Amino acid sequence: MRRPYSKKSAKFSLLSLALSCCLFLAVSCGDGDQVGNVDILINVTSSYQAADGVELAEGLYAQDAQGSLVKIESAQMNVSQVALQTPTDKNCQTLADDKFEFSEGTTCENDMITMSETRSIDLIAGTSDPSLIGLALPALDYLKIDLQLAASNVESTPAEETAEEETTGDEATDEEATTDEEATTDEATTDETASEEGNSEEETAQPVEESSAAEVLVVKGQLKADTDSPVPFKLVLTAEQVMSIQQAAQEEASSEETTDEVSTEEEASEEDSVKTLSLSLDVAKWFEALPLTSCLEAGNIELTDGELVITEDIATTCEGVSGDLSSLIQSSGKLSIE
Repeated sequence: MRRPYSKKSAKFSLLSLALSCCLFLAVSCGDGDQVGNVDILINVTSSYQAADGVELAEGLYAQDAQGSLVKIESAQMNVSQVALQTPTDKNCQTLADDKFEFSEGTTCENDMITMSETRSIDLIAGTSDPSLIGLALPALDYLKIDLQLAASNVESTPAEETAEEETTGDEATDEEATTDEEATTDEATTDETASEEGNSEEETAQPVEESSAAEVLVVKGQLKADTDSPVPFKLVLTAEQVMSIQQAAQEEASSEETTDEVSTEEEASEEDSVKTLSLSLDVAKWFEALPLTSCLEAGNIELTDGELVITEDIATTCEGVSGDLSSLIQSSGKLSIE
């Protein structure tokens, strides 16, 4: 016999379904600040403003200490680690208690989450390879970002050498008979060749490492860009180092969040799922401390193959430089979170 339709049973079924969905979401997602993705954008900007009536082509500009126009054409940074400092109410222990699992290559110790992977960052486009978009990290208001500057091919070199050794081994196995014939043909020549090759490998090992460490940051452009005789330049950081930039205080944002409790809860649940960390480096602050024009005219610095090369030791050759180059770049950084 068919059971008669009951509004009460229908309401009970809908209620059960709703409770089941809520329970599923609670178990699957957990706290709002523990899920979602984190985007990290790193680029160069400029606070330089051209004088009234001066028209410049689209691009990134600055001025040196003498007021000569500087145009930035390319900028690349190589990093081996990106680390984020968690807010005071979260640390690695609380994240472990919340059963947050980090992906391979990401570690958490005390209050620092570290991603260890060599990345090449285009500071003009604000892009990274591998990407820093959509990272599976806790969506938190991080306090600080640390960048370990290192050459892009430091970690790839051992892998390439291993691959070459494996390939050489395979080729030797496939051509074993041919190798034996060639070896017995002229033993003296073979021994001399092997010795020369061994010495050659030892001699070339150091330059490879030196060239790798010499380009952790490279910025190219033109000095006196608004004249008929612009001077191409290359700004280079050579020493592997940690660049640390703290987040600016956001007191206004905190006060706005308490104005409406209902809307705040709804917005928080949406915003906590994605956090965007934007790190900008102001090139105008770098060059305004560098008296490049006066040093070039005085002959204190010279062109190399028609290019002005600016390195960390510029203060030793160019008088009037306020601060070392690495500190100028780091102090120009600004970290914001949305």
